[in-house]
Amino acid sequence: MIELRDYQHAGIEGLREKLRSGVKRIALVAPTGAGKTTIAASMIEGIQKKGKRCLFLAHRKELIDQCSARLDQFGIKHGVIQAKHPRTDPTRTVQVASISTLVRRDHWDADVIIVDECHRSTSKTYTKIIERCSSPVVIGLTATPYRMDGKGLGEIYEDLHELISTQDLIDQGYLVMPVVFGSKVKLDLSDVRVTAGDYNRGDLANAMKETVLRGDLIDNWATRVQQLTGAQRVSDCRAVTVVFAPGVEQSIKIAEQFKSAGIPAAHIDANTPTAERAEVLRKLRAREISVVSQVGLLTEGWDLPHLECVVLARPTRSRSMFKQMVGRLMRPDAGKRFAFVLDHANCTQTHGFVNEAEGFSLKGREKRARKGASQAPHKLCKHCNAMLAMSVRACTACGAVQFTVDVRFTDEKLVELRPGEFTRVQPKPISERQSAFVDLCKQCVSKEYNPNWARMRYQSIYKDWPSWNSGIRVPKFFRDYEGAWSTAATKGQIGLLQAPK
Repeated sequence: MIELRDYQHAGIEGLREKLRSGVKRIALVAPTGAGKTTIAASMIEGIQKKGKRCLFLAHRKELIDQCSARLDQFGIKHGVIQAKHPRTDPTRTVQVASISTLVRRDHWDADVIIVDECHRSTSKTYTKIIERCSSPVVIGLTATPYRMDGKGLGEIYEDLHELISTQDLIDQGYLVMPVVFGSKVKLDLSDVRVTAGDYNRGDLANAMKETVLRGDLIDNWATRVQQLTGAQRVSDCRAVTVVFAPGVEQSIKIAEQFKSAGIPAAHIDANTPTAERAEVLRKLRAREISVVSQVGLLTEGWDLPHLECVVLARPTRSRSMFKQMVGRLMRPDAGKRFAFVLDHANCTQTHGFVNEAEGFSLKGREKRARKGASQAPHKLCKHCNAMLAMSVRACTACGAVQFTVDVRFTDEKLVELRPGEFTRVQPKPISERQSAFVDLCKQCVSKEYNPNWARMRYQSIYKDWPSWNSGIRVPKFFRDYEGAWSTAATKGQIGLLQAPK
């Protein structure tokens, strides 16, 4: 029998109640560090004892290995479905499967499917596998039940079950709340394009090429470590640290800066050979190096309980990404001397603190129509609010030059940010926001503006996109107007980006 914490036991009982009521697809939401893999192992143990077939789906090798190791720890016999994996055994009633491998292989039917990081499960590979099974129970596991592309998990799941909040885990001693240091000066990223809901990686890397050359990152890191450890020289500073960099070139230079200061450091990214990557992480775990700078790797499925510092050197519009990055730091451990975040990228200003309560929903946000050239990426002029193409540097309406991105590190010292300073702005009452959006739609129609103007103006006022997920409904007259505008723009009958006069 697997020993569970009280909230884990209660969570599984809650799932059983929902299943008994007839719900067959449930997303289980629990913060990073809540023990989702242990919960999964307990459920798998019960499924196996009932003689049912269970499939655990994951998208990365680290997640597959993590689940397999936990099942071994609890004596649960299982096979692994992954290319050339030594644990391949299709006769077992429990299989831990790589999503990319299973989708290309012959079908393996299951009574219960457990999906790790289930915010990904609306993708075609997951849905294809789920649909191949004959009416399975589907349990999704995630800390962040939302996607930046706007798709709601309601496409897969019927119900959502929140296990416990981040603050409750902190209060019970299962997580630690890090101290956050950052700048109160907001970065200007208005000229960086957004792709699939987050900053375009290429644009962001190009915009930030100079940031790793200023040395402020090293200075702030060393200052904090010296204060906490009493180290006399920068080269004597040691703190188990992970840097989230905006691009490979910048990450390499960050690692070089640390090494030039006498601090053992290394860089890894998706193209780093597997053996080399494993060796770098082994050295970090053993404290043989102090800093690993990386790109796109150490978020989901990687844990180092004695991690002491996270450096946010990449901005992100994704709250999910933000919570995953900071979440790496929040596990308690006897070897952890302290826990602090260096937020060079205004992530805390953008998303608030990770322990803030938030409401979860299976609904997606409304997807805007993408018919015709009128739906091309655009922005508003900072001076007159005219709608402009993303590539425009001087406003076609007022002539004002649009600022280029400047996110270079300054010489400033980061200061401690406290809860309440950058708490995400609570939205105005839904009735007020709905009325305001309708008024903007009417104004847009009466002046024959591009339909996107109303949405952009709403976003600039309320700092949120008018969407079904946020409770905003688009009036029918405006939907009709959008359709007419799109048709006219496609036929070349109106300007592609008509701006307010």
